[in-house]
Amino acid sequence: LLRRKFLLVILMALVLVPGVLYIMARPSVYQAAATAMMEEPDSSLADFQEAMNLPRIDTMTVDTQVSILMSPALVETTLKRVDNPQAKGAAPLPSAIDMNAPRASLTSFYQNFEVAPVGRSKVISVNFKSSDTVRAANIVNTHLQTYIDYSLAVKKEQIDAVNSWLNQQVEQLKKQSQTKGDEIQSFK
Repeated sequence: LLRRKFLLVILMALVLVPGVLYIMARPSVYQAAATAMMEEPDSSLADFQEAMNLPRIDTMTVDTQVSILMSPALVETTLKRVDNPQAKGAAPLPSAIDMNAPRASLTSFYQNFEVAPVGRSKVISVNFKSSDTVRAANIVNTHLQTYIDYSLAVKKEQIDAVNSWLNQQVEQLKKQSQTKGDEIQSFK
């Protein structure tokens, strides 16, 4: 071993030097992750849910929410909000989500972006990989906030529609009541 120490040192250097150079030159990739949980509505609204045929949260609902989180319209809104942080509310929420065709400009984004349900639970995991830690975290956090804003806007539209329907029903019942009252008065 002593006679061949130079040969051993050279062989070890041939193995270690490329390994160290690879580790030093390899770009650092950071992954930001966040989770969101689909919650069941309040139990006090159970009767109303059954009357309005509102769906319960199940695996199909979670898969639908994953598709919405992956939609190009929501991703574009998120990127507008991340790129222009002074006007967070200025990026309009998409009015309709087209889940079919990812746009060509978002291909590189989707290579680093992942949304998936966690097992068979009601939890959804959102991950983004980037060489910039702050950007990765901003994208994940902003995307979940955009999703929450969109969900609230959709729920508000549903509530407005239900409210309008209920008001119409009340008006019809008032008219029917008035008509029935008039018929009773004329009968008397």
